[in-house]
Amino acid sequence: MSCGDTSRPLAYDAPMFRAKLLSVLLLGSVASAASLAACGGNESAPVAPTNDPAVSTAPPTEAPSTPDASVGAPLATAVPEVPAKVTMSPIRSSALLAKLTELKLDPKALPSLHKLTKDQRNGVMKLFAESLGISCNGCHEEGAFKNPTRRKNIASKMWDEYAVKLSMTSGEPLFCDSCHQGRAKVLDRTDKKVVAKWMGENFDQGLKQKAKGAEHGCGAAQCHKDEDYQFLTKWSGGLK
Repeated sequence: MSCGDTSRPLAYDAPMFRAKLLSVLLLGSVASAASLAACGGNESAPVAPTNDPAVSTAPPTEAPSTPDASVGAPLATAVPEVPAKVTMSPIRSSALLAKLTELKLDPKALPSLHKLTKDQRNGVMKLFAESLGISCNGCHEEGAFKNPTRRKNIASKMWDEYAVKLSMTSGEPLFCDSCHQGRAKVLDRTDKKVVAKWMGENFDQGLKQKAKGAEHGCGAAQCHKDEDYQFLTKWSGGLK
């Protein structure tokens, strides 16, 4: 028979066929497993259970929430400010007379504040601050010292009406520290009767006019003339 003759059927060997098929299937399984191992697989390996008490497998619990203190709390009410108590001390002799003399000013014959030289005025203003226990900004507007302020107006008026025109009944000069004594406020106005008694003893009876025959007392021109007890409001020039 020639090589091209196909008329005769080939012999079929069943055992050999099964052996080859099994071999192909085994090789395919091995190749698939190797591929999965190389790529890391699509699923994570199962975690083995542990008996270590330090490792907890219980689900996380939420921390208890802190209640808002503002919820249901009563609204705060404003507490009225209580004015600081002022100790009303008797008028005393000035301790700054020597410093006035250094400025070439006679404490017994002080000129009007507007007649002072620049150096004298600057020196006197430092004595104002020392007498009242304040800084320059206690009267002046910061950064604009020439602007008028309530305290500047009152200080100027007190210089002209008190330091210039009045003296102690003993004849000693009167200056800012005679009354203020390191405090901005001199009077405790919470009790009008107490204030009136103190002013009568210290201002009315304790001071006198330098000019002979000039009126002095509660109704004097520089104080409560015509029963007007708001003279500081006028001296302030309406500023607050």
